[in-house]
Amino acid sequence: MKDLSSLTDTELVALCLERKGRDERPYIEFIRRYHMLVTRGLYSYFSNEQDVQDLSQEIFFKIYRSLHQFEGRSSVKTWIFSITSNTAKNELRKRSLRPVEVEESIEDKDEVLSSGEEPYLLQEIHIRQVFQKAFSMLTKQEQEIILLKDIEELTYGEVANRLVISLSAAKMRTQRARLAMKKYYQESDHGNKSPNFR
Repeated sequence: MKDLSSLTDTELVALCLERKGRDERPYIEFIRRYHMLVTRGLYSYFSNEQDVQDLSQEIFFKIYRSLHQFEGRSSVKTWIFSITSNTAKNELRKRSLRPVEVEESIEDKDEVLSSGEEPYLLQEIHIRQVFQKAFSMLTKQEQEIILLKDIEELTYGEVANRLVISLSAAKMRTQRARLAMKKYYQESDHGNKSPNFR
């Protein structure tokens, strides 16, 4: 078999469909190629690592079942990100209808502290939680720009085409969204230095 890593996204999708049920190696390559995109997208909505792991599995299962529906109207990357974003939003919608649960118990924190991996794990958890809170404070337009430019990593031209706006408008909206994100992050983190929002 040809080196799977050398295949284009479209070729890989075609091979996944061709070998489906007989050879899972193409789909394993598919997951390897897009796992980071899905994970980064989910962390824009959730700070809990278990949530991200569970949902990423659900997303790749959805992708596996619906590969035949990919029509090539957009890039594979864009199609996957759309599934990721819709899955995350649907999960948040379902949770909003359920009683609020405490995300992290005292026992969980004690386990982290006793593992000897503190402060690294706690710091990572804290950053994700603050990022999620800051992201939730953005307007829908600002969230969309951050997702497209900084999570999906589209070019300004691709962002402009997706939103049907000019290139200069795409750059200006991105700058404003990043400034807002940085401001909310600093406020949520009580003035601590925020990560580099480019």
